[in-house]
Amino acid sequence: MTQRFNPRLFGTVFTLFCTSTSIAASPPPDGFSAALRAGYAVPMGQFATMNTGASPLSAEFSGQIPFWFDLGYRFAERFFVGAYLQIGYPFLVKSGNGLAARECHVSGITSCSGNASVHGGIEFLVKPWPDWVLAPWVGVGAGYESTGYTLSDNSGSGTISYRGWEPLNLQLGADYRLTQALAIGPYSSLSIGRYNNVDISSGNQSFANITIASQQTHEWLQFGVRITVDSGQ
Repeated sequence: MTQRFNPRLFGTVFTLFCTSTSIAASPPPDGFSAALRAGYAVPMGQFATMNTGASPLSAEFSGQIPFWFDLGYRFAERFFVGAYLQIGYPFLVKSGNGLAARECHVSGITSCSGNASVHGGIEFLVKPWPDWVLAPWVGVGAGYESTGYTLSDNSGSGTISYRGWEPLNLQLGADYRLTQALAIGPYSSLSIGRYNNVDISSGNQSFANITIASQQTHEWLQFGVRITVDSGQ
C-alpha cells in the first residue's frame, strides 16, 4: 500500500515542532537558580609536599568524581551570580614515587584511600544567547580547596588534607532547555590553585597544621553534565 504525502499533516507536525522548539528555547524570567553537576576531574600541574619537594599532582591522585552544586540569582536573562560547592571523591595513587604512595607503604599502615576533595567559592556566569535551543555559557569563579586522603593502622585512622586558595576557576558549557524551569547540558571547568598548608587530623581533632615551604600551582580539568532548575518572579 502506497502512502501519499499529506501536506496538511506535514504542516501540523512542522508547526508543533517549531512551537516546541520555541518553548524549549524560551529563557526564564529573573529569579533564583540552582544546579547540580556530575562528572570526572583530571589532575594537572604540580603537587607541593610539606618540605621543599614537588611532584606532579597526577602522582598523588589519578582523578576524582565530583558533585558540584550551584546556587544564586539569575538576572537580565543572561547573567548569574552565586556560590558553588563541590564535593568529590579523589582516587589515590597507591604505587609509584608519590608522597601518598610512600606513606601507604609505611610499616604498620593497613589501608589508605582517598578521603574528600572539597571546593567552594563564588562564581559569575554569562549566557550570551539565552534564547538559543542549545544556549552556550561561560563563567569565572574563585574560592578555596581542600583535598586529602586517609591512612589507617591498627590503632585507628588519620586524614591528611592539603588546603589552599583557588584564585581562578574557568567554566564553559551549554544548556538545552527542556522546559522554562529545567535545563540540561554539558560543562567543563579548569580550576587553578595552590596548596599552602597541610592539616593532619583524626576524627574532629587536628594534630598538626603545617605551612608548605615551596608552594606549587596545580589544576583540575573537569568534564560532565549540568542540570539547572530556575525559578521566575
